[in-house]
Amino acid sequence: MNTQTRPLTIIVLESASSWPTWFDQSGQREVVIRQGEDESLSDLRHRTLAEVAALPTDESVALCIIACAERVDRSAQANRRCLGAAIVRRLDCSLTFHASDRTQGRFRHVLSALAADVGQECGAQNICVRFSRHDSIVPLVAPPSRVA
Repeated sequence: MNTQTRPLTIIVLESASSWPTWFDQSGQREVVIRQGEDESLSDLRHRTLAEVAALPTDESVALCIIACAERVDRSAQANRRCLGAAIVRRLDCSLTFHASDRTQGRFRHVLSALAADVGQECGAQNICVRFSRHDSIVPLVAPPSRVA
């Protein structure tokens, strides 16, 4: 298979976040965007969106992973929400919010609520949260009901 025909995965790593060990890199093409040492989450969001906008229009992106550090402040949540929604709208790809498997209950709840909110905002059904390779992938937005 030609490497250009394989879908691309975009991985955005916030500072102090963990690598998504559940992600199977075999045979994947990926773009990794890491937050710089002195870069704010807002700057990371803008830089990521500029890189997404620069992708060729025929580029197939299957998945975007946003690896989140354990920040729950409004600024962090707002930047994650804007980034996730913009990526889903622009690329029509699956979106996974990721955090370390050592993540405790409050942040797990906050991240799950964020993913559900982004899914509702975008009308997307392909958004989930993962913490480890053992988590099952469960979409956080229910598919629309179908009338027979």
